[in-house]
Amino acid sequence: MARRTGAIVRRLGRMVVPKEVRDSLRLGRNAQLAFAADGDPAVLGNPDLKCVFCGTREHVLAHRGQGICVDCVREVRELVSGG
Repeated sequence: MARRTGAIVRRLGRMVVPKEVRDSLRLGRNAQLAFAADGDPAVLGNPDLKCVFCGTREHVLAHRGQGICVDCVREVRELVSGG
């Protein structure tokens, strides 16, 4: 398994979601996994999560047991960078 900038990188084909990722997304046996291609990088998420900021269920990432959508991540980045 190769690692790059904190990401787990695997070859495409049959995908195995690493245990650390399953645990952080609270994915149990037979759970559904949401995939989103929103530019680069692609986003994996738990479809049951909703964004704690705006309430959307689309393109939501799990962070410390809570959901945050890609749009709100961008807004927070802009706030932090002063832009």
